[in-house]
Amino acid sequence: MVGRRPLIFNFDPRLSKAEIDQRRTQWAVLLTAVAVGLALLVAGVGIYVNGIRQPGLAVAIVNGHGIRRDAWQHYESLIQAELQAKQAFIQQQPAPANDPAAGAQQQAELNALQQQLSSASDQAVTDLINGAVVAAAVPKLEQQGAPAAQIVPSSKQLDDALTQERQGLGITSDSQFQNFLHAIGMNETDLRAALSMRLQEDQVRTYLSRDVKPVQQQVKARIMSYGNAGKAADALKALQGGQPWENVNLQYAKDQAAQETSRAVAWTPKGLESATFDQFAFSAQPLQISDLLTDNGTHVIIQVEDVGPARPLSQSQIDQIKAKTYTDWLNQQTQAAQIQRYPQNMS
Repeated sequence: MVGRRPLIFNFDPRLSKAEIDQRRTQWAVLLTAVAVGLALLVAGVGIYVNGIRQPGLAVAIVNGHGIRRDAWQHYESLIQAELQAKQAFIQQQPAPANDPAAGAQQQAELNALQQQLSSASDQAVTDLINGAVVAAAVPKLEQQGAPAAQIVPSSKQLDDALTQERQGLGITSDSQFQNFLHAIGMNETDLRAALSMRLQEDQVRTYLSRDVKPVQQQVKARIMSYGNAGKAADALKALQGGQPWENVNLQYAKDQAAQETSRAVAWTPKGLESATFDQFAFSAQPLQISDLLTDNGTHVIIQVEDVGPARPLSQSQIDQIKAKTYTDWLNQQTQAAQIQRYPQNMS
C-alpha cells in the first residue's frame, strides 16, 4: 500500500467500469453543486451590496443626519429631467434663420444647460446639503423673531409648486406623472419633500433680504491691485506725490499672473464689493486715496471718485444684494454645521 496515489480522481483499478462511472457521476454532481453554491453566494453578496447596502450609504452627513446614496441619486435624476425639459422647450422654438443674434443666444442657453447637466451629480449633493443646513437653521431664525409663515412652506404653496413642476416638465396627465416618478425613482411624497426643500430656501432668502432699501448711499471708485508689495508701495508713493492715477497705472504695469489688475468700480452700494473696499470707500471723501490695503491676499490701492449719499438701486443691484445677503448667511450656517462628505460613495 505504500506509495499508492490518493484516490481522489484516480479511481481504484479494482472497481468495475460501472462503479467507476457511478463515482464519476457523483463527483460531477458534487462539483456542480459547489459551483452553483458559490455562484449563489456571489450573487447574494452583489444583491446585498448593490440593492441594500449601497443605496443606504451616506454621500454626506449634516449635523449627524445622513444623506443617503439613493436619495441623492433620485434627486440627481430630478435635476437632470428638469434640465432636459428646458432643453427640449428651447429646441422646440428655434430662433429665426434671419436672426443670427437670436440664434447665438439660443445656442448659448443650450450650452449652459448642457454644462449644468454635466455637473448635475455635484449640484444634487450640494443642494441636499444646503437644504439640510437651512432646515437646521430655521428654528434659530424663528427664535430670532422670524414668523413661521414666512419661512416654512404651507400646504397650498407646496401644491402650487407641484403644479408648476408638472407644467415645467411637460406632464399633462396623471399617468405621465406616475411614469415620470417611476423613471426618477421617486414617489409623490419624495418629490414634495424635494420641492419643499427648495421652497424653504427661497422663503428664507426672501426673509433675510426683506429690509433691502431701494435708495442707498453709493460710491464710484477705481482700484489697483498688486501681488508685489514693493510695486504697490511705489505706486502709492507716486500717487501721494501728485502723479495722476492714469499715469501711475501705466507706469506700474500689471502682471496678470501675479493677480495684478486695475479696474473701475461703477456706482455701487455697500455689500457688493469686498469688506476691505466697503470699509474704506464708504467712509472716504471724493478723490480720497487709501493707504496700502490688503484684500484677499493682494495689495490694493483705492481711490473714491465720487460719493452719492442717496442713489436709487437698479434692479440688478437689488438682486445682487439679495443674493449676496443669502449667500453670506448660508456660508455662516455651513461653517457652523458639522458636515462630512463621502465622494467615494457617489462613484
